[in-house]
Amino acid sequence: MEILEFDVQEQEIFRIGPDYVASNSVQFLKCRFTFAGDWLNLRRYASFTTDLTTAVQVLLEGDECFVPSSLLATPTTLYIAAIGFDEAHNIQATTGYAHIEIHLGALANVGEPPPPDTGEERNYYTKVETDALISNLIAEVGSGIKIGTTPPEDASEGTMYFDLSNA
Repeated sequence: MEILEFDVQEQEIFRIGPDYVASNSVQFLKCRFTFAGDWLNLRRYASFTTDLTTAVQVLLEGDECFVPSSLLATPTTLYIAAIGFDEAHNIQATTGYAHIEIHLGALANVGEPPPPDTGEERNYYTKVETDALISNLIAEVGSGIKIGTTPPEDASEGTMYFDLSNA
């Protein structure tokens, strides 16, 4: 789990840590805030926005919360602020925004592979790589390609055998 740290001093918020995070993280990116002074008597929320017009407020529990995954779906700039409410739910304090860049995550354009603990993950990527290899061979040789099921005697284990003799 990645933890982004923020220090709140009166109406200013300072990000401590990385300059960017990866997109598509779900319940993985957590924010931790440190407060002092009058903030300690308030109900504290984190406010997240990517467009500076609509925001998602998340109640801080133990001065921590997860970043809403809906805001991590695409590369953009994520803005984070703190808001403090009194017991009557009136806003008493706010900060300006700190920001962090969201870079393209690894699975953004690939889709989701099977869960990694099933052993199918290797097969998924091997199939993707094999499909690409076959497509390239067909493009180079033509549609007469045959995939042999019985490799030659000298083929090592794990070697893929293509019968191109009648292509």
